[in-house]
Amino acid sequence: MAKKRKIILEKEVEPVIYSDIKIDAENEDVEKLITLLKNLIDEEDIARIVKEKAREALIILSKNDDPLDIRLQRIISLFEELNEEPNLDQFSRISIWNLVSFIETIA
Repeated sequence: MAKKRKIILEKEVEPVIYSDIKIDAENEDVEKLITLLKNLIDEEDIARIVKEKAREALIILSKNDDPLDIRLQRIISLFEELNEEPNLDQFSRISIWNLVSFIETIA
């Protein structure tokens, strides 16, 4: 008699949401950064941890308590932490590098 195989379905992952974050774009570069972060979150092939960090970055940008350059440095640090993640796929890693390079040009 053939053994029945038990199929375990992966639990559906909730999407990373950013629509509740309100940000005043202080200039064109910040507007472009916001778009890049939202695109990272919406990209299907990006690792979930990167999407979560992108959402955190949007939250950091939304807090106008600190000057823009300090907020940008915090975002860079946030993504540089991911560089140490050994299980991060190459596409996500390259996307992070591109994002950090852009932020460094405006910081």
